[in-house]
Amino acid sequence: MASKNTPPDPSVDPRTNYDYRSDDDADSALVSDLDGLVDGDVRFDEYSKQMYATDASAYEVTPIGVVYPTSTADVAAVTEYCAGEEIPVLPRGGGTSLAGQSVNEAVVLDFTRYMTDVLDVDPDGRRARAMTGITLGELNRTLEPHDLKFAPDPSTADRSALGGAIGNNTTGAHSLKYGKTDAYVEEVEAVLADGSVETFGEIAVSELREDADPDGALLERIYAEVVRILDEEADEIDDRYPDLKRNVSGYNLDVLVEESESGTVNLAKLLVGSEGTLAIVTEAEISLEPIPETKGVGLLTYHSLMDAMEDVGPILEHDAAAVEVLDGVLVDLARDLEEFKDVIG
Repeated sequence: MASKNTPPDPSVDPRTNYDYRSDDDADSALVSDLDGLVDGDVRFDEYSKQMYATDASAYEVTPIGVVYPTSTADVAAVTEYCAGEEIPVLPRGGGTSLAGQSVNEAVVLDFTRYMTDVLDVDPDGRRARAMTGITLGELNRTLEPHDLKFAPDPSTADRSALGGAIGNNTTGAHSLKYGKTDAYVEEVEAVLADGSVETFGEIAVSELREDADPDGALLERIYAEVVRILDEEADEIDDRYPDLKRNVSGYNLDVLVEESESGTVNLAKLLVGSEGTLAIVTEAEISLEPIPETKGVGLLTYHSLMDAMEDVGPILEHDAAAVEVLDGVLVDLARDLEEFKDVIG
């Protein structure tokens, strides 16, 4: 179901005289098939494809077409169909990726038009469940009356979708205090490569072993691979994974191995940072943080960048929630902007 913030579909405007479906007869069968499978919109025209050929990176790749799903069922239907036809599928949020993750020659699934609802908020348990097309800014506006927030705060929060935050393991300016997205994802609903829908969350390692089958159904094969990694690769993962506060490169296998020592693992956290390569996350249950009652900012000025860098260590000893560097270039650029003119001398 579309939320109240969903923009109107221009194709249903009575003044519209443009074909949003396709400009290419070769696509007509694919468009017709997908259109019959989903309640959402199917757009294979050149204008729509060019809109999704770029993201915030330097890369440009024209997609096969674009689908705006309205539900997990739509996503599953498109994925199952495209798997059968060997057509790539690319889930996309706000397109804020800086390395080309959200462009490819694929059927792009844009969650930000319709799949934008907050499904449940549990203030006492500090949990919420939402569709993954909602932006982090809108999510936090919904949570604000409960004095709660989704803690990761990228600068692009008004455009970054929850699904994108999960895909990229997003963090933000206050990562010193709040860490990365994987710390807040408790459970997800996800569509697998064959179109099947599964729920991933905390599960006992003993249950994984019991249900694992390398020759079974897709979920059983996934469990079998997780068990194999724990049994055969744990030492290598411990040796090779870097001990970094903001390591968002590759799969969270180090977290998987660390969690397994307690007898349980959370497979939802394994999906965080996988950028849509393991499954397509359509809904997520997330943990929340209280909004601080008081906030303070300290401004330190330096004659050189090197002097400023030497003070980072001592500053961190005072448990700062965020540390930002504003160099002369940035200040000079801000001085030329109307909105900052009154605050920069």
